[in-house]
Amino acid sequence: MANMSQLLAAVTAQRTVVDGIVTLIADIRQRLIDAGATEEQIDTALAGVEGDTARLAAALTENTPSEPPVV
Repeated sequence: MANMSQLLAAVTAQRTVVDGIVTLIADIRQRLIDAGATEEQIDTALAGVEGDTARLAAALTENTPSEPPVV
């Protein structure tokens, strides 16, 4: 059974991943423009990123209890 320190470590690791994804999304459009991508290519790439972000958000919502656990 997991203990509190394992849970906190998992939360910290997940937050690091989420922060990285947020940074990527915020920066990807400019990187594509700088690389000479067309507007259509940029839109296609961002649609993929946004789709993955929506999947992550849905998984987070689905797996977050609405009530705090009873300890």
